[in-house]
Amino acid sequence: FLELKKEHEDYEFVSASIIGRNPTDLFYTFTLNKGTSNDVSVNDPVLYGKYLVGVVTSVSVTQCTVSSVLNPQVSASAYEVRSRESGFVETTAELSKQGLLRLPGLDRTTAISPGGIVCTSGTGGIYPRDLIIGMVREVVSGSQDISSYAVIEPGVDFTQLQDVFILVDFEGQSSAAEDDG
Repeated sequence: FLELKKEHEDYEFVSASIIGRNPTDLFYTFTLNKGTSNDVSVNDPVLYGKYLVGVVTSVSVTQCTVSSVLNPQVSASAYEVRSRESGFVETTAELSKQGLLRLPGLDRTTAISPGGIVCTSGTGGIYPRDLIIGMVREVVSGSQDISSYAVIEPGVDFTQLQDVFILVDFEGQSSAAEDDG
């Protein structure tokens, strides 16, 4: 976290703790102990060090709800560091149950390979560039079309997660918030 703060002096963080999890929905959503009184807003990214955890989806005065990257409704523009190939990271209900994500729409001849690091690309303004989403576990060729997808293991162990940081402001965020507003 300190390294991230040094690299990005424009980042403004609020530290937060998980105070609630839905027992039937362990990985998808959780509640944090910070809200609008701490400048937290909907669409603020939630981090664990340099790793993307999820995004704030609702907020009250003293707490907020976060949808993790394992929530099928969450997606983030992304790129693989070595190959520079880009797209967006998402998940399906089936992959999410396994704690996995995917980077779809890759060419069958993709240069992405297992062990590759996938980061946010910064496109769209919700997530800043270069937050680590996870590592490529495998590349799967689509059976019905000419595309492939990368299976990604998130860089965060959601079962052990207790404390996080909410990125309440960063350069480039305001235009996205106005567009989404």
